[in-house]
Amino acid sequence: MRYFNQYSFLIGLLIVFIQLSPIVFLGKSVYFAIPDGIEDIPTFYYLAHSGKLFASNNEILPHLMNGLPRVSFPCEWNVQVWLYYFLDPFYAYSLNLFILHFVAFIGARLLIKRHILPWIVPNKEEHFNYNFLVDGSALYFALLPHWPIGGLSIAGMPLLLYSFLNFYKKINSKWDWLVIITYPFYSSFYFSNMFFLLILLGLFIFGWIKHKKLNKKFLLAIISFVIINTFTEYRLFLSVIQGFESHREIAKSLPLSSLPLYKLIYNYDILIKSYMDAPIKIFPFVVLCILLSASFLYIKQEKKLLQWIFILFVFIVFISYLNYLKFYLLSLFNFFPSLKKLLTSITFRSYVLNPLLWLVLFSISIISIYSQFKNTNAWRFSGLFVTLNILYLLFTTGTTYSYGVSNGLESTLSNNLKKPHPNYKEYFDEQLFQSIHSYIKTHYHLNPKDYRCITINSNSSPYPSFSPMIPFYFGFYTLDGYCNYFYKTYKNIFEELILNKYKIYNKAYIPFDYTHKKLDINFELFKRLKGKFIISPTEISEPKDKLKLVNTFQGIYWKIYLYEVL
Repeated sequence: MRYFNQYSFLIGLLIVFIQLSPIVFLGKSVYFAIPDGIEDIPTFYYLAHSGKLFASNNEILPHLMNGLPRVSFPCEWNVQVWLYYFLDPFYAYSLNLFILHFVAFIGARLLIKRHILPWIVPNKEEHFNYNFLVDGSALYFALLPHWPIGGLSIAGMPLLLYSFLNFYKKINSKWDWLVIITYPFYSSFYFSNMFFLLILLGLFIFGWIKHKKLNKKFLLAIISFVIINTFTEYRLFLSVIQGFESHREIAKSLPLSSLPLYKLIYNYDILIKSYMDAPIKIFPFVVLCILLSASFLYIKQEKKLLQWIFILFVFIVFISYLNYLKFYLLSLFNFFPSLKKLLTSITFRSYVLNPLLWLVLFSISIISIYSQFKNTNAWRFSGLFVTLNILYLLFTTGTTYSYGVSNGLESTLSNNLKKPHPNYKEYFDEQLFQSIHSYIKTHYHLNPKDYRCITINSNSSPYPSFSPMIPFYFGFYTLDGYCNYFYKTYKNIFEELILNKYKIYNKAYIPFDYTHKKLDINFELFKRLKGKFIISPTEISEPKDKLKLVNTFQGIYWKIYLYEVL
């Protein structure tokens, strides 16, 4: 017991490294997550080397989706952009993963050790006995398959909350200012930080009511955080002022009076979903631990802790359903058209707070189980929960994600144990796509800028392995692709191209009948958009009068069929 408590921090660092170790030992033969993973590498890499980092919002970058404005790409103040500017894409992506998981562990540990543990166990002399439970709880958060493209948006939340709580308690230092100032440069305001402000606003109001005076230092920290976020996301705010019409904008919001209440009950599963961009993985050990802790606290009549467990769970319910109610709540902003326009133009995902909230709930539960008994058996029981949960996070791959994604953002270790798809080197097969470039230039005397292409996905999944982002990465000019924020007019054009077979969200992908190997698009519009070639990892049988197979190319993993549109 003493040994584990003494070396728990080092053990925690070692476990985080074990999770990421395939990157070190396998190099570019490592298996990363593809959807919302390495599929997004081309966006950062292209922007970093486009020479348009500081271009105006409306300047067109021509390679993706028939040309996208600069505002469609990440802001130049985003740390990840500069990782791709200075490093090879593989090393930039890998370093980002290491930063995410180690910051997640250290931040969660600081939050639990400095704020949650002292609140539950006021006697500092007893804190040493909780080290393993503290670090084990922090590992729950650190080993989650955090969304790489989001940077520290979620992975850094515990560290951010730790620093803000230091301001709240007036024990802050220069390091807390450093966290608050730098965090917006490695995260996203519209994805996560604006929802984190809900927590800060709640803390501010709670402190104001409790102490009957303003916490000026805490308020100054919040205002500074908002100002810096505005600076790092200035392109988004400026685009709204400039009248940019996003593909996300909806024609009208739904009044709250039209909300079907039965759907709230029917969609109860949103409380337990582990999303690709906000994973929680609460089954089975986290949920079981919380239920046991609540039972012990009820028996022992520890009303204060029990009330906070209940409050946190209610807040999780509120946050989860807030995401579902987006289109109804927007009706409240009818009198603020600019703010409503902004909110409809961004990704509204309030559930991004859930990983942080479940971490706090889990750490309170695991610490309170031991604190109720304070004997060796209680420590072993709590430690067993922590250990089993760590092993589960490291080695399981069966977590259900929204949209039925089977390979989702699993841990790097578990991804490499099951090898579910092409590895990094197979996915970005440079020699294969250079040979396609050379063939087109030799036989058609065309440079990439002279024509446009589209891509057929590797399968019918909403998140296929092969996507338009691969040809885009290798210098092809595409009509399809993936982007979070683009012109509404191009959305309309692309829906016309695919004959309105589905509504475009972020992925402008070409629909394909995999059963009959048939491609059904508006070929006349395709040619008017300078479309010339189709890059496909599967054969296309129909329509024969519109297509001509000009060559096949065998790579390390992909076999590419190159078609010319007649």
